[in-house]
Amino acid sequence: MQRVLGNLRQKTSNEEKYIFLSALQDRNETLFYRLVMENLDETMPLIYTPTVGWACQEYDHIFRRPRGLFISAKDSGKISSILRKLAEDDVRVIVVTDGERILGLGDLSANGMGIPVGKLSLYTACAGINPGWCLR
Repeated sequence: MQRVLGNLRQKTSNEEKYIFLSALQDRNETLFYRLVMENLDETMPLIYTPTVGWACQEYDHIFRRPRGLFISAKDSGKISSILRKLAEDDVRVIVVTDGERILGLGDLSANGMGIPVGKLSLYTACAGINPGWCLR
């Protein structure tokens, strides 16, 4: 964890740190949450406000792997069947956004996925919510 924290601190911008932490979460979720929980004052502004505003604006450019579930207007009437097909069996927490008016940035549509992803990360780190219970 100390090596990863050192690598994080070598990044020169919050944007680089956000991308670094997102990649860590993809590679090693346990290490990601330990790092965040033990360094909450330092990492919370990186995984959520204010850095998440930039991340949402750039989401389509920094996207690496799917995280979260995007349902479009074309899916109207099919939401129940979509949710039944999920791999997760024990979903207890869902964060929903319509992508509009995110942090005063306007309608970001699918780029708004950074908001629910970041909130679920904070729910795990700050409230002890098992990440396996989160729709992701």
